[in-house]
Amino acid sequence: MTRLLRSDLCRLLRSRAFAATNALFFALGCVFYCLAGVNLSRLGAEDFVPQASEYMFLPVMYIGLALAVFCPFFAGSDYAFGTIRNKLAVGCGRAEIYLSYLILTFTAGMSFWCAQLLAAVIVGYFGTVGPLVFSALTRPLIKLAEAIALTLFWSTLSVFITVLAADKAASLVAGISAFAVITAAGVHVYAELSRLSRPEYAGLYPAVKRVYGILGTVIPSAAELEVISPKSNLLPVHVIAAICLAAAITLLGLLLFSRKNIR
Repeated sequence: MTRLLRSDLCRLLRSRAFAATNALFFALGCVFYCLAGVNLSRLGAEDFVPQASEYMFLPVMYIGLALAVFCPFFAGSDYAFGTIRNKLAVGCGRAEIYLSYLILTFTAGMSFWCAQLLAAVIVGYFGTVGPLVFSALTRPLIKLAEAIALTLFWSTLSVFITVLAADKAASLVAGISAFAVITAAGVHVYAELSRLSRPEYAGLYPAVKRVYGILGTVIPSAAELEVISPKSNLLPVHVIAAICLAAAITLLGLLLFSRKNIR
């Protein structure tokens, strides 16, 4: 397993898709904090502070899309070049291959986060907006834990689709489609929860609120919106839900991959 991980890590570091996505996240981070500086001067500190968590954790909203695009170019290439057959021929187990993809995809996701954080430090912290943003973050450790858990979820889903699809184009389309559906569902649930939490709905529709509350916990994109919100609710529960979903997808992926006919 260690030798396989070392080999895949070397390939990851040489990957153009990996380098390009890191550069994209760094550029987006620079843009975010340049816009933050503009908004700070336009709104003033009092109205700007509630947006601090949004600027810092906004990448959690599109990390799933980045991994859905990246993973087919990383793991999916092994089918096209016959690398998976070669790994099996030299004695690598299917579970080792699958987990290696998962570990490296999750590592890539965290690297994208680090690229954005580096941009935040360079452009944000050393600019006029930086100290204000960092000091105004709400529950940053819990939000960081959730960002990591959600990155793990999107990593497991991307690997699941890519490894089982066995075709780079098909896994790319399927991954982007899954991201779009999950994101749309999360946005709808989050919007309904926000609507039902208004004072005029107090005491009304308790069963509906309970159902939407459960969906808001389970659907990762709804939890992502909670991360960037200044009013975060039940974030530790969201972390547990994301980890449980990731574990379930991984176990199912290992089971299906162990039975997959690899030609």
